[in-house]
Amino acid sequence: MTRKNSDSATLPTQHFRMAMRLLAQTPELAGQLLEGTGVTLADLDQPGFSLPKSALVPLLENATRTFAPGWFLNIPVLWSLEVQTGFGLAMRISRDMSEALDILDEFWSIRWPIAKVRLVRGKSEVKIVLSPALSFDSETWRDICVLCALNFQTTTRSIVQDQTAELIYEFDVPAPPFADRLAMLVDGSVSWGNAVPCIRIPAALLAIPSPFAERGVFVSTVESLRRMAASHLESDMLSPRVRHILASVSQGQVTAAIVASRLGISRRTMERRLASEGASFQQIADSVMKVRFEALLSKSRMTAEVMAAQLGYHDGSSLMRVCRRWYGKSLSELRAAKRDVASR
Repeated sequence: MTRKNSDSATLPTQHFRMAMRLLAQTPELAGQLLEGTGVTLADLDQPGFSLPKSALVPLLENATRTFAPGWFLNIPVLWSLEVQTGFGLAMRISRDMSEALDILDEFWSIRWPIAKVRLVRGKSEVKIVLSPALSFDSETWRDICVLCALNFQTTTRSIVQDQTAELIYEFDVPAPPFADRLAMLVDGSVSWGNAVPCIRIPAALLAIPSPFAERGVFVSTVESLRRMAASHLESDMLSPRVRHILASVSQGQVTAAIVASRLGISRRTMERRLASEGASFQQIADSVMKVRFEALLSKSRMTAEVMAAQLGYHDGSSLMRVCRRWYGKSLSELRAAKRDVASR
């Protein structure tokens, strides 16, 4: 199988250390699991070691061949809070589920660079659409999607508690042999054979405040994640670099032409490369701007005109039109909804 791999990005190693300790009971078995990965057990024991992306494909294929499809379902530590990184922490201590999804949108490429996500925000739900960042066979890609779903459930459960039963998981392959086992492990509904793999989050869950929200720790964790993102930007992936530039803006806006200039390429080249990654400049700009907007929204005394000036819109009316496009609601309706949540 021909794979297009880039080792300029690495994966957090917690999952794989735990899996190897549980599965590699003998040196021979460890050798079978690590065959073709370029990684040794000694590497995994180094605190600063990061797993190359290219090592994951043979590692997963070796585990499935050695054990059986769905082997990871018997190792719940792989999706437990114990192996969550700063990415998972930032989601749990976010203000609410909506802000947690903003964290997922901004920093997913740090946590799971082997897969791409696209958030589709609608009036009734938010969809997390998954697509591969490497070339996988269908079984390996299925397993990655399932592990992503289980990790998402663990993090989300800490925010919305038993309302994770309202989540919907859709996979784009036929039901595997372990489908019944998976159905027992997830709180929401699972379906197979869909057009694309995705997770559906009902809009009613977005405003649920996290019981672990801690603003000071959240801010410092996000700052740390942004430093990490800056140091892990891939030369062949443009979306994270565009997002990083836009997220560094605190007053006004920068245009697509300015961002392209900072990247040292033309605007047309930037747009073409973003499209090849399943993204667009406007999509990324909206995502980053919504984070800034929602931070200002909590300041109840700030007028629409002042907010518009800080965000780089012409006037309050322009901002209100953007609100309608983003949320399907007026600025006053969004503020009322925030007051309702705060009063609960």
